[in-house]
Amino acid sequence: MVGLALRRLPEWLLRESDRWGKPWNFLLGVRDMPKGFRVLFRAACSQRYALRRLAEIARGGGSIKTSWSQVMREALQRGELKTTRHAQEKVFASMWRYDRGRFLLAAAKDQPEIEARIRREGAKLYAKGCRKLGRTKADKENRPVIFDTRDITHKVAEKLAWGWLRNGTGGGPGFCFFSDNALLDVLRVLLRLPELPFATVRKTRERLGLRKAEILITAARKNDQALWEFLERQGNVIARETKANTSTKVVRRPNERR
Repeated sequence: MVGLALRRLPEWLLRESDRWGKPWNFLLGVRDMPKGFRVLFRAACSQRYALRRLAEIARGGGSIKTSWSQVMREALQRGELKTTRHAQEKVFASMWRYDRGRFLLAAAKDQPEIEARIRREGAKLYAKGCRKLGRTKADKENRPVIFDTRDITHKVAEKLAWGWLRNGTGGGPGFCFFSDNALLDVLRVLLRLPELPFATVRKTRERLGLRKAEILITAARKNDQALWEFLERQGNVIARETKANTSTKVVRRPNERR
């Protein structure tokens, strides 16, 4: 569905957007862009933020509920120095443990004062690790960056973030076009969690900052051939998974609002 929308834009505009590091942001900033496209582009931009959150969580810089980098920025804007320092310590610790501070030290190589502070704070973290884990474990070179999907909320977060523009049901419509009820229908099947709570899906989406485009799909189901069908509010099928190439075919274009 994202592709169908982009085909309605001039080719020169799409080529120009490809020259930018953040093409969705570029398209969002184009003057006189119709409202429907703006909503779609905001949804696309939100996927980038959500994927960055997953990387942050994998590195140990927060959780689905809390982003320490975001807490730090917001506290700094409010002038709450105590909260800012606490969040800074959390962010620094997650970055330092990843590669023992190599990235941070490389970034500060021309700033001796900052480099000295990084080494000083890193030494404190190492001493703390030795007391807590012992020297052998504290001496491990790198901390593996793994997004742990054993947790149900993490399973939901991973599926939502990666499938926001193109989901995992045979390349079906992106989850940004789904109502929360339709998301629940799909995720219960994809994750094999028939009792997955509605609140888990909604809260996880909101905490990742995933923004929706126009809601086109309000329900999802599998037909007699075990292929996905996606329905709009009136109960009509607007997209269907095809068996030949496990892709999804739009069988009826929804009415577009402006």
